[in-house]
Amino acid sequence: MNNLKSERVRIGMSQSELAAKIGVTKGAVISWEKDINSCKAVNLNALADIFGCTCDYLTGRVEERT
Repeated sequence: MNNLKSERVRIGMSQSELAAKIGVTKGAVISWEKDINSCKAVNLNALADIFGCTCDYLTGRVEERT
């Protein structure tokens, strides 16, 4: 996911903290940030809620954060 890492860093959250917050492993977060694996829709929605942005922004489909 194109913007996941920048959003996580923007709010000062570690990969482990983010993983715990949505109930996945740190390895899952790492693989999403490196674009190795895709996340499930339920996790993508949870991430968008945490960061206050759209799923399209997180995945890089749009460039604007809102």
